[in-house]
Amino acid sequence: MKRICSIIALSLFFSSLFGQSQKLNAIQSGIRIGVNLPSLSKIGYTNGSQEVSRHNLPNLSAGVFLIKNISNNASIQIEPSVNLFSFNEQYVDPYWGDEVSSKNTAMYLSLPILGSFNIINENTSIQIGPQIQYLINNKIKDNGYYNYYGPYFSNNFNIAISAGIQIKLKSLYLNGRYYYGLSKVDSDQFGFENQYKLSSFQISIGHLLSKPKPKYPSPPKAIIL
Repeated sequence: MKRICSIIALSLFFSSLFGQSQKLNAIQSGIRIGVNLPSLSKIGYTNGSQEVSRHNLPNLSAGVFLIKNISNNASIQIEPSVNLFSFNEQYVDPYWGDEVSSKNTAMYLSLPILGSFNIINENTSIQIGPQIQYLINNKIKDNGYYNYYGPYFSNNFNIAISAGIQIKLKSLYLNGRYYYGLSKVDSDQFGFENQYKLSSFQISIGHLLSKPKPKYPSPPKAIIL
């Protein structure tokens, strides 16, 4: 509940911060919410024959978006957002032989900077660009045993590449996007080979707050005397 309240508070903060953009004809803004389906590219250190069973959990993504048109068929879209990534893990303790279960949740402040290019028509576009993430919080819940295998999400910054498709339905924006991590989210700080790269498939819906201006001004009406 605290994490959800934090996401809502940050979303409202970004909305108020960028609300003035509605006064600019060239910039459109809106709010968005979605679901992250994360994955880790490496299983990590398994101490010989011990294996880690990891289950990826869906979690929340929320924020705002800004769109600036650079041509009739292309635009730049940035999305300050808060993203949650969660994992359940089960493995056997290498020293005591007991079964260990844990839940790891990481909260990131994310900034995707995407190029958006129309395909088929102006309502369907492909998007691609870099994404920068800053670690806000990392919380591990376990059943009383030390989590040897992580991930610990100890690196505050990581970089990724995002690509996907966006569909516009009047004031609604539907997104399907894949986020591929380029940097490690944790470090080999405990002597284990527990290093991972985070990726995620994301589905979201956005609502446009500022209405787009017409591309070309309407001709003046004739005055009949």
